[in-house]
Amino acid sequence: MIDELAETGAAQGFEGHESVWYLRLFSEMHARYGFTADEFNTNDPDKTLEILRKYSQTDSVDPKDFPNRVWLDPARAGAHSKVLPHAHVASDFLTVSGEFLNVLDQFDLGRFASWPMTLLKKDKETPFEGEWFALWIGNQKRGFLREKSTSFEVPPYEDTKWLSIPNSGALDGDFVMDASVKDGPDIWTDSTLSRSLMLSDRLHAALNDAGLLRRLKVLRCPVQA
Repeated sequence: MIDELAETGAAQGFEGHESVWYLRLFSEMHARYGFTADEFNTNDPDKTLEILRKYSQTDSVDPKDFPNRVWLDPARAGAHSKVLPHAHVASDFLTVSGEFLNVLDQFDLGRFASWPMTLLKKDKETPFEGEWFALWIGNQKRGFLREKSTSFEVPPYEDTKWLSIPNSGALDGDFVMDASVKDGPDIWTDSTLSRSLMLSDRLHAALNDAGLLRRLKVLRCPVQA
């Protein structure tokens, strides 16, 4: 799939440009597996909101504030595959395999935290194979160039018109980034591009070479000098 996307980007005139990569996870139903946690199944909805509020912080977090055991609830599933990809969203948490995390650890992760996550099948007893870790990423870069990009929507509300919401049909080359994104950590979010998760070119190359991006949707984002 990545080769096909690269060809699309070249056809749009982006060959030779430096790039970063948009990993489609947070906003995609194909990446959301129907996990839930006991902490989210109480009669106290405020507790759930508080957990999610803490997870959305960008300064620092304490992994002890978050679930470390989630179980599959088919009623909540977006994706249904029995074999989990190396990166996905379990409940509301970015979750990766041990192999994925080992590659990440070789790069500049900036404000970053990880903790072991037990992923259980719907019987709440049988674990999914492998080691899994939930991730928190506090790095933010505002590099999305709306005026040079396509395949996004702008919210109709005046107080959120600064936000761009990617279309589900976006293709390689549709999102263009400012050169400033090349500086700093190799993994980040862009607060102006809704629910984005961005990778530097070198991190993307390492994950791809390790075969860890298979079954994931990744878009090439040209960097505008």
